[in-house]
Amino acid sequence: GGGGGGGVSVDLTTVSVGDVISNYLWQLRHQAMDGGGADGSVGDVGGRLEVTLMTFDITAKGQPNGKDNSGARRDLAGLGEEEQLELQGHRCAGCGSQLTGYGLLFGKNYLPCRYLDKLMCRQYCHNDDHRVIPRRVLHHYDYVPHRVCRAAAAFLDEIHHCPCLDISKIAPDLIAKTQALRHIRSLRLQLSYLHDLVARAKFRQGTGLLRKSLAGRVHLVLDTELYSMHDLQQVLSGELADVLSDSLDRLSEMARQSPQCRKWLTDAERGARISGELTRLRVEEKLLYRSLLGL
Repeated sequence: GGGGGGGVSVDLTTVSVGDVISNYLWQLRHQAMDGGGADGSVGDVGGRLEVTLMTFDITAKGQPNGKDNSGARRDLAGLGEEEQLELQGHRCAGCGSQLTGYGLLFGKNYLPCRYLDKLMCRQYCHNDDHRVIPRRVLHHYDYVPHRVCRAAAAFLDEIHHCPCLDISKIAPDLIAKTQALRHIRSLRLQLSYLHDLVARAKFRQGTGLLRKSLAGRVHLVLDTELYSMHDLQQVLSGELADVLSDSLDRLSEMARQSPQCRKWLTDAERGARISGELTRLRVEEKLLYRSLLGL
């Protein structure tokens, strides 16, 4: 889409939260690749994304380092229920209604939201829904559903299929510690190179097969670090590895039998002109493509 002040009208009723988050993510990533903001700084890009998605690792004191940007202590995890009530002024963090009943006969009129780490009223803001929390997965490999408020549940449902979790920025140590993720990254790298080959050879059957086998999740081959919560849950179950392995096997076989792909590779190795452009492959590219095609 075009940016700037053009007169492009957008029907806001068709824009989902997932679309907004995904678009925001790409803006941050491109800003990082272009050298950051006006002052040239890039370090804040990951932090802005973490704040947006609530994916920062919460320490025993609160958020990272236990403080916000102003230096004040944050009201996140690590507090007892009474302390949290006092901190919120005995008011619901969602609608502001009175929170009562702690230790009383009729019980509490509130529940915790583990996504926001706030106490929310049961009348308007909390239905005792449970969801898998992104930061729990990314920093503790915890896939257990936790209590979340209505707003958090709706938001997590909206972004469930959105590839907005950049593991390399949010949890860079996770892949090193998790064999399943290392295997997934290897498969995605191989598929990305194979996708590059069939796309450059203009082998439409190959790109069509990949798009169909991945059910439209093109981010799996275009960026090896981006995940949706749906992807991460499939990593745990082993389903994503099966999908990627099957896609790699089928596309490799199809490309191997394609005269179009073989001709493109031969021409590229010679540094021939392909579609009006001089194409020349590096040695490592030749070896990789030949390996993927079984040549």
